[in-house]
Amino acid sequence: MSSLARNILLGAILALFVGYLAFQLQGFIFGSHLEIFSPEQGAHFYTSHVSVSGKTEDISFLSLDGRTIFTDDNGLFEEELILPYGLNIIRIIGKGRFGRTYEEERMIYITGQ
Repeated sequence: MSSLARNILLGAILALFVGYLAFQLQGFIFGSHLEIFSPEQGAHFYTSHVSVSGKTEDISFLSLDGRTIFTDDNGLFEEELILPYGLNIIRIIGKGRFGRTYEEERMIYITGQ
């Protein structure tokens, strides 16, 4: 094998290794993400049925008020809650693949009228 062919082969292997390493570390470098679409902070509802929805990226564990919930293949989730009248605090906790914890809270108010 000539020196030029060997250098090209080593360069290609090195490029593949660096690309694979960058792909694996992107969650560590850029971090995970937790976004809540609804309900909005301070929302007022006239019914006790509330839909909680959002999106995650690189989250390995997700809970809603202490109960484990799951996402679809795109990282989207939607859960229905039945809440009592008055002030309610909804807490969503996500844990990233590298151990970082993300927490979102929404305070909402529910009246019967």
